[in-house]
Amino acid sequence: MTGFDLGAQTAMVVAGEHIESVEPPEWPHAVKAVIALSPYADFSGMGMQTNFRPVRLPVLGVTSAEDTDAYGLVTSAMVRRAPFEYMPPGRKYMLVLVGAPHSLLSGRETQPDESTDGARAGTERGNAAEQRSGGGRGRRGFGGRGSERPSPASISPAVNWRMELADAEGVTLAYLDATVKDDAIAREWLQKDAQRWLGDTAQLLAK
Repeated sequence: MTGFDLGAQTAMVVAGEHIESVEPPEWPHAVKAVIALSPYADFSGMGMQTNFRPVRLPVLGVTSAEDTDAYGLVTSAMVRRAPFEYMPPGRKYMLVLVGAPHSLLSGRETQPDESTDGARAGTERGNAAEQRSGGGRGRRGFGGRGSERPSPASISPAVNWRMELADAEGVTLAYLDATVKDDAIAREWLQKDAQRWLGDTAQLLAK
């Protein structure tokens, strides 16, 4: 089950998060894993440990250093790391992208002001994507993720946007393979190779 922002809180409830004055519902055993995009945490009321200690399912949270929202409900991106910090260990992951805004994590595929009529921009995106992906690794070639990529400082904001989307896609697909399909290669990649593949564009935390 996957959710973004408020939907991420719903997904976390499915994973086992306790919300004060809310009776925990019974969920079908078919739910095997949760992805929380822009996780939500409220520091009012009960303590964080009380809220997140009951989480029982594997969880991948995805956030960034710039993951605030336009409504001002989350003014510090660090708050979004609280669910990971307070969940019990065991197949829990947190992907922290370097500069992805809230809108990128919502699934927007292009930067809002990205030019659509520049041939050079298209070539730049294609070249960076090829380097970013390890030379055509596809969605299953975990062993091939390791070629050198351009650093975020050396490329345009539009290409950096695409690279951060590739980070999120690569890690979430590996996580789903590891948890839903019980793929040993995907699990090993998450534990040993993912951070090297991400380089300086993101940090993957695990416990």
